[in-house]
Amino acid sequence: MAVEKLSVSLDPELARAIKEAAELNGESVSAFMAAAAKQRLRNLLMDQWLQEEAVRLGTTVDEMADRGDAIFRNATVVGPGAPYLDESARLPSEGAA
Repeated sequence: MAVEKLSVSLDPELARAIKEAAELNGESVSAFMAAAAKQRLRNLLMDQWLQEEAVRLGTTVDEMADRGDAIFRNATVVGPGAPYLDESARLPSEGAA
């Protein structure tokens, strides 16, 4: 696999913590940093998608999160672990009562 070397500047305490965490996890600092960067990129893509979905649904990300919280707080298990969704937890665009 081809690799590209990058140089990064870190706070000394953060650098020490990264080295310790990588060692405890049995991986190189490069592998640790690559995994962290990959996760950060996934998070950024998820944030972008959530913003786009909020616009599409005519709501906000905060409202979507509140609805998600309500769904799980008010869920009743039906069948093999499937939550029953209370109608009040639906987004306005989904035809909530």
